[in-house]
This record gives sequence, C-alpha cells and structure tokens, in this order.
Amino acid sequence: MSKFVLIGGGENGRKGTEYETEKIDKEIIKLTNKVNNINFLFLAHGNNYEDSYYEIMKKIYTEKFNCNCDILTKKEVKNKEIAQKKIEWADIVYVGGGNTLNMMQLWSESGFDETLKSFLKKEKVFCGISAGAICWCKYGISDSKKNNEDDEYIIVKGLDIFNILFCPSYDERIKSEENLERLMKDVEMPMIALEKGTAIVINNGEYKIIQSIKNKKVYKSFYKKENKYKLEIPIEGYKPFKELIETNEEIN
Repeated sequence: MSKFVLIGGGENGRKGTEYETEKIDKEIIKLTNKVNNINFLFLAHGNNYEDSYYEIMKKIYTEKFNCNCDILTKKEVKNKEIAQKKIEWADIVYVGGGNTLNMMQLWSESGFDETLKSFLKKEKVFCGISAGAICWCKYGISDSKKNNEDDEYIIVKGLDIFNILFCPSYDERIKSEENLERLMKDVEMPMIALEKGTAIVINNGEYKIIQSIKNKKVYKSFYKKENKYKLEIPIEGYKPFKELIETNEEIN
C-alpha cells in the first residue's frame, strides 16, 4: 500500500537559500523500505522552470541518498504510455511546488489525474511540497491567483485522496486569516495548516508529524457551533488518521 508525505513548505537549497527539508527527505527515503537502488521521480507541473527545479532535487536525491532520478515533464505527462512507464518505475513520486491551479488543470485535461490514481495501491511513496502536497487532498488553500499582497487566496480542488483542506506555508498565510476563515467556511471542513519545515506522513491509516525546522508547527482549525477553534497538532508517534480530520468531540 502506498505511503504519503505532505510537506508544508521549506527551502531545498537552491541558490541563496538553505536546505531546510533534510529531515523530511530522510523520512521519505526510509518509507521506501529499500537500502539502495531507490528510484526517484520528480514532477514540477506547477512550475515554469521545471528543468532547473529538477536539477536541484536531483542533486539532493543523488548526492545525499544515492537515488536513481528522473523527471516526468509537462510535455511527457500528456503521453499516457510514458507517464505510466515512469510512475511504474518509481519508488518515490515527488510533486514540486508552484501554481496548484495550473497543475490540476493540466492533469485533468491530459487525463494524468486518473493515471496517477491507478497507482495508489502500489508500494510507492507519494509526496509533495506546497502545491505538490495540496494535490493529494480534497481541497487546498492556494496562492495561484495572487499577483500582489492584496489578492486573496483561493480554494483549489485536488485529487481527493484525503478528505483534507490543506494549507501550506501557514506561517505566511496567517497574515490573511480572515481570508482563510472564509475559505474554511465555504468548504465546511477542518483546515490542516502546516508551517514551513513541517510535514504529515500518512501510512496504513495512521499519521504523524515531521518537523525539519525547529519550532515550526502544524494546526487544525475548524468551526463548531459557530465558534472557531485552532488546535496545535503534537509532534509525536503515529496516531489514527481519522483523528486528524475530525472535529474534536470533547468540544461542546
């Protein structure tokens, strides 16, 4: 059965930045249950610079983790035979960040969304960062239409593998809390909000939180009887996944 790693954000060491996701990347490798000959497939379909983005991720996964690396490009994703062959080859399918709306439209128009879903019961690790984490969820809070500070965040529909309203980079988006609250009410479901440097690992009906940047947190926000609650999700071992997505019964 597949495992998933949904990453809230963090720098990958591109020029002028630190490498902030190493602990999460190590967990991704561990989840393959392989010691060597791990196949890493990168998708950057929401990004305008997929080649240079891939080179950064390839450097990480070859030099640090000795993986075999490949990319499934925007052009290739429209070819079902190529897409299927590359996903079949992969132990890790990693979706990069970028414009979530553009990525999901490409997947829908090309039929790649259904191709991807057809592999979800295989022994693979599916993961992604920001837009690449939203894609596995029912909905995500996206900056796909934000061109300046005054523009609002929007809801983008993902693959609906997990019944989650996913909010990446919450430490940045919290400045627009009123906007986030409206979106949460629109979809009538709890929001799982991850600050940069955190991730949710989902494995066999259970989840846990990974923290790769000190003091970064994960929250669950929801409304109950018109009252808003925001709970910090503790960083501890695996717990039942259903506890992550339900509102807390002890709150009356």
